[in-house]
Amino acid sequence: MISILLGLAALATWAPRAEAAPAASATASQEKPGCCSGLSPVARALKEAGYLSAHQASPCARFYIFFCSASWCGLCQQMLPQVIEQYEQKISRREDVELILLNHDQTPEAARKYMEHHAPMLPGVMVHTLHLAARPAYKYIPACFIMTAGGELISAGGGDVFLNWETEIRKKPEKND
Repeated sequence: MISILLGLAALATWAPRAEAAPAASATASQEKPGCCSGLSPVARALKEAGYLSAHQASPCARFYIFFCSASWCGLCQQMLPQVIEQYEQKISRREDVELILLNHDQTPEAARKYMEHHAPMLPGVMVHTLHLAARPAYKYIPACFIMTAGGELISAGGGDVFLNWETEIRKKPEKND
């Protein structure tokens, strides 16, 4: 079932080009001692975007997986249980990977209600409040993209990107972002 749904999402028209967005402010703040020396560009952008719930992304993750979703999207609602299952089984056990729900609802209230009902354990932000230096352009949701903490786009697409997140991050050579 998940492969069918995610395969359908992969068929959506996708333009994996970087789209310019305003850079996050240059103010770096200290987070958990011993975790990292300051906020990475992606962690900073998430913090500045304002989380939709009390759950916040780890500021020390090396990779961020963004699952683009909305309450009005039927396919998103069908896929979200499998995304949550993958999160609970694999992603939540890793300190270097964080899954973020990038919400496309019209209002923060609708987004919060959707997250409370369908994904209460995930950190989430509104798409229009998240300002990343590079973000893929996509026409349809559900969609997924993976970035390094430094803001480098690793992979973008439909459900196939989410299904293959472990392979995608392994392809990324080790370097400090």
